[in-house]
Amino acid sequence: MRTRSAWILSLVLGVASVATPAGGPPRLVHTPPGHATAGEDLPVAVTIEGFPAMGVRVVLSYRTQGNPDFVTQRLVAAPGGRFAGAVPGSAVRGLKLDYTLEVTGPERSGFALALGSREAPIQVAVRDPEPVAGLSLPVKILVVVLPIGLATVGVWLRDRRRRHRVLDQIFWVRTLLPLTYLQGEALSSRVTDLTRVTLDHPVAGSRCFPRDLILQKLHAVRRMDLGVLLKERDRYLGLGFELASTPPPTRKPGPRRVAQAGVAVGGN
Repeated sequence: MRTRSAWILSLVLGVASVATPAGGPPRLVHTPPGHATAGEDLPVAVTIEGFPAMGVRVVLSYRTQGNPDFVTQRLVAAPGGRFAGAVPGSAVRGLKLDYTLEVTGPERSGFALALGSREAPIQVAVRDPEPVAGLSLPVKILVVVLPIGLATVGVWLRDRRRRHRVLDQIFWVRTLLPLTYLQGEALSSRVTDLTRVTLDHPVAGSRCFPRDLILQKLHAVRRMDLGVLLKERDRYLGLGFELASTPPPTRKPGPRRVAQAGVAVGGN
């Protein structure tokens, strides 16, 4: 049997051994972890060399900082005389963790080894988890600014389409309103005259328009609510906006009708 001093020396060195009738001294091979991460499982493994693992029982005892009581659990046998387990993450907290390993052989084998003791356990420092790398400043700016920028562009495009629509409506009202009072050959003649001149459209530019399009716009002008158009003009083009009109190239309506057209569209 080994003396008490030999056992203490084995514990200090981290390798325990005992003589057996079969021959060479068995020993426990175990490397304590450098540190533990708070909240994460701490793997613990030990290998028995020089003694059959069959029937061997390996017990891990651990306690958290400030807790006087140890919690025990058996390690699971693996090939090659290795036994493994883990201290659960819920017990890995505080500044340090204490644990011991106790190995006992089959009944009447006399095999018993230990690493650490409850009076002098193996201690492992506990560290906080590494902070998750955050987004860099440029990425944060991009994440914040990009949605705002896209929304702004979307609003600008929407309002641009509406401005173009209002400009188009005002152009055709000022151009075709005098023709809404005409019928038959007089109307047909005036429409034909419009197809022969270049009209300065505020969106499409200077161009000639086909007869079918002019008739389509004339039908729309006759059905248009000028009060709604004036509100949209003030909202998207500004109060008092006036678009330079292109008067019909031939006969014009009487003075009273022209004045009414001016009041309805120009706001004068």
